[in-house]
Amino acid sequence: MAKALEQELMQYIHQLDEAEKKSILQMLKTFVKGRGEKADRVSIEEYNQELKEAEAEYERGEYTTHEEFVKQIEKSRERIRGSLDEAVTEANETGI
Repeated sequence: MAKALEQELMQYIHQLDEAEKKSILQMLKTFVKGRGEKADRVSIEEYNQELKEAEAEYERGEYTTHEEFVKQIEKSRERIRGSLDEAVTEANETGI
């Protein structure tokens, strides 16, 4: 059975161009890599507990709205821009 499946796969692979083969190879690597990550999965009980905890946080008001999150991002961008401006100015002054 496995031999027939492998033969059928190879028939299709031979019909692909180089870019398609690279794409399929990447997909296969992702499948195989994903097997090792299954150990990180949580049980249904753990998952349900996490949901309960998240719901309780929400009910206590422990969340960030989209608007608040956007404001936080803008503050971070401003801080980064300021740091970059300072670094460029310092580099220009020192001749770096």
